[in-house]
Order: sequence, then C-alpha cells, then structure tokens
Amino acid sequence: MYEANNESRRELRARWDEAQAQETRRRARDFARDLGVPEAALADALAEETGGVLRNDWEGLVKGLCKVGKVMALARNEAIVLENSGEYDEVSFFHGGVGQVLGRGIDLRVYTRNWHRAVHLDVMSRGQALKSIQIYDRAGQAIQKIYAKDYTDSDAFGELIASLSDPSPEDLRLEPEPVVAAPRTREELSKEEIEKLCNGWDALQDTHDFFMLLREVGLGRLEALRAAGPGRAERVAYGSFERVLESAAGTGFKILMFVENPGIHQIHGGPIERIVRMDDWFNIMDPDFNLHLDTKLISEVWCVRKPTRQGIVTSLELYDGDGKTAGMLFSKKGRDEAETEAWREMVASGLQELPQESMS
Repeated sequence: MYEANNESRRELRARWDEAQAQETRRRARDFARDLGVPEAALADALAEETGGVLRNDWEGLVKGLCKVGKVMALARNEAIVLENSGEYDEVSFFHGGVGQVLGRGIDLRVYTRNWHRAVHLDVMSRGQALKSIQIYDRAGQAIQKIYAKDYTDSDAFGELIASLSDPSPEDLRLEPEPVVAAPRTREELSKEEIEKLCNGWDALQDTHDFFMLLREVGLGRLEALRAAGPGRAERVAYGSFERVLESAAGTGFKILMFVENPGIHQIHGGPIERIVRMDDWFNIMDPDFNLHLDTKLISEVWCVRKPTRQGIVTSLELYDGDGKTAGMLFSKKGRDEAETEAWREMVASGLQELPQESMS
C-alpha cells in the first residue's frame, strides 16, 4: 500500500527538480522506479504544483478528447511503448466500463474499471515543456498519457481540463499489483483441458471469440498457446518479430500492432517506414507512429493461427517474463476480408526457429 502525504510529495518534487536541473534524460517511469515509488506517486506530486487532479469521469474524459483535435496518445506496458498521433473520435461505451475509440490515427479499447487516477501536468521533462493528461491504475502504473502538441487545439485542451478539474481531491492511495500465478506448461495441464481447448480453437469463427474460449476453458492466453499444438501455435525465436516488420517497412503494407495493459489496448493500423535499433531497443520512428520495444524483456514469441469465417488469421505475439502479453502483430484487413497471401508469405519467410536450449 502506498499513501501520499504532503511530506512525500514535497520530497518527490525536490528530487525531480534536482534531476531536471542536471538535464537528466531519464523518463518519469524510470525515475520513479529509481526512487522506489509508483509512477503515479511522482505524477501526483508534480500535479500539486504544476497541474492538478481530474475527476474520475472516465466517459466524459474520453468523449471530451474528441473536441481537442490532434494529440499524441501513448500507451505502454513493461516491455513496449506505443505512441500514435491522431484524433479521438467515434467513442462508444458499453456495459462494465468497456469502451472503444475509432478515431483518425487513434484506435483504442478501454477498460475503465481498471482506471484509478487522472492528473493533468504542465512540466519540463527531458528538456521539453509538456502539457498532458495522464491516467493511472490502482497500482500506480500508467494506463495512457495524452500529450498536447503544436497541432492540438490548446484552448479546447485547457477547457476540457477545467471542466474535469477536481478542486479538493482525496490523497492518492495505491495498492500493490495483484500476484498472478505463473502460466502453466502443456505438461501441467490436464488431458481434458487440452482437448476442450483444441476443439474450441478449431471451431472458432471470429478472432474476437478467442477471449470467450479462454474463459470457458479456464486458461490464460500463454497457457493456451503452449497447449494448442502444431498448426495452431508455434513458439519461434524473437528475431522472427523483427524480420517480419523489416519486410513490411517501406513497402506500404499495412500492419496492425496491439500494445496492451490492464486498462487499455492501443492499436496502430497502417504502414511503417523507419526502423531504428538502439542497444536493446527496437524502434519504429515514423511521423505519427512510434514504437519502442525493450527486447531484453521479451521472453517468448509465438506464431499463432486461428480459424475464422474468412479463413486463417495469422499473428505474432510477444510475452514478457511474467507471461503477460506485451504486444500482438497482425496484418491490417477489413473485418469481412480474408487475410492476404502476401502477409502469410511475409510471416513464413520471417520465422526463425527457436534455439534448442531455449525450449522448455
């Protein structure tokens, strides 16, 4: 449990100001980790002087972003950061705080039951003046950050913040992230579990039905891949992911890249151009789309094939050391369109066999 107070906020602000004076290049997430606090604690401390806390009107916030024009939306998990510049539009909310955004350049699935705190900040970070709205979960991890840029309607952005401002917010209270059991191997599953999974898998009519199948069988996503067997899911070397993206880059071929955390799935759908490798980081650096992948945090990569009414859908899926989904890569196609042979050939030619010593 973490509980903010005046003293802790003052100390965090002082440490942040000291770091900025030294022109540090550390990101807020990493800086907070160095101090042993959740990132939301640092954001909350900075908001007291250079921003503020917003009311938990999640639907009002998302719909309000439709009025501010083009922004940069960032979502991340432990291994991947995805940044899209675009506009919020076509917002829908359904039962249980589930919603979607189908805007121009901004494509989201939101799960507001996992949203806990929103702040707005106007701070210097890594040498830049940044105006943002930031959303955090109960463990203090960032769900999404929305940045105003030169192309944003700054007046509308300010009006949205003013309309949602909380003049007397409660002190920040955070809880540890729930401990989740490690995914089981195929050998640890029962014969009945595997049979039910494979029968349900082969009967899929839509990729969106896969989530319901997992619930019915009682398996996590990585457990299901490990149990599905050849033809359905194949573990491959990490290099397969990079090779497929390198094949797509500069060709105009449209990919679909998902990055998820407990509160949001952010999706890039479109072509990619510029790939940059920097130490352990694999990056895509395009004008309205950036992806930053910390390769050392990827533990398993799977090539997955699911049947649908339109034929097989092929994806590459990335998992971290805790068995959590880091990212998923598909080809972009219409809902009622079949996957192209070009994509299947791109994946097939890019796959690298997993080294024998890595198999377990």
